Amino acid sequence: MTLGETIKHARIAQQMQQQALHRATGISQKYLSQIEHDHVDPRLSIVLRIAAVLHLDLNAMLTYPVDA
Repeated sequence: MTLGETIKHARIAQQMQQQALHRATGISQKYLSQIEHDHVDPRLSIVLRIAAVLHLDLNAMLTYPVDA
């Protein structure tokens, strides 16, 4: 699972809409969408804000298979 997929899955599992995550993190909804669809690689500070709101373990978020 990619970083974007992990974030989207956690958000949906918590029954949170993208707009709510946008408000809680201060990250634009458009940018969140780009992150969830793996169109951008967010800075660590952005990932930390998302992880805090979604109560995700940062290590687990950043440990995903890399295509060979």
